[in-house]
Amino acid sequence: MSWNKDGCVRLGQRGFLPPILSGRLHSVASLKYGILEIRAKIPLGDWLWPALWLRPRNSPYKGGWPRGGEIDLMESRGNKGSWDVGMVRSAVHWGTSGRDRKTTAGRKQGGSWHDQFHIYKLEWTTDHIATYVDSQRIMYLEAGTSMYDRGHFSGPNIWASGGKMAPFDQEFYFILNVAVGGTGGTFPDSRRTWTKPWRNNSPNPAKDFWDGRNDWLPTWKGDEVAMIVDWVQFRNL
Repeated sequence: MSWNKDGCVRLGQRGFLPPILSGRLHSVASLKYGILEIRAKIPLGDWLWPALWLRPRNSPYKGGWPRGGEIDLMESRGNKGSWDVGMVRSAVHWGTSGRDRKTTAGRKQGGSWHDQFHIYKLEWTTDHIATYVDSQRIMYLEAGTSMYDRGHFSGPNIWASGGKMAPFDQEFYFILNVAVGGTGGTFPDSRRTWTKPWRNNSPNPAKDFWDGRNDWLPTWKGDEVAMIVDWVQFRNL
């Protein structure tokens, strides 16, 4: 894809165009230590992937993901089931490279998180990162002496110029999105409870997905497939 004055453009001469256009918003506001809260209702529908997450605005820790860090406040899946729309997850990712990275994660299960609005909260201090849903803690990560030590990395400390929370000592912006499908592992091929229309190693996963629309499209019903946001609040320490 390329970005020009008309927006995001992709041409189909060299392959199948993505059959679904989904939404993604980036906040103008940013946060470095403090509280972020959002009251939202997540979508229901097969192969939908809602996410609330944060990435660094202008991190000095160059070299690609995950050197600058990533905070996933909430992720879920739109399929019905206790491990899909019945579960919300949080995670923090950081590392010196894509292969040498660490993840701390947590989850909450119960009913359907789509049925009503919930308040998702990030608590980010100079010592720890914690996430909550309706005041129930999902995940907690304490830096200790440093995030480098916490990750048990080897070699030079690429965050030595920062504080002990580095790389989580920079301004992060907020991302709200609803993705669909994908081959990165959010919808693994091994789940026996799914009738999944594509394989992650397929040469044409988007086409396979579209060819199977008679199975999943009936589960997409009006505004139920939307992430509906009531409000978002940033509070700096």
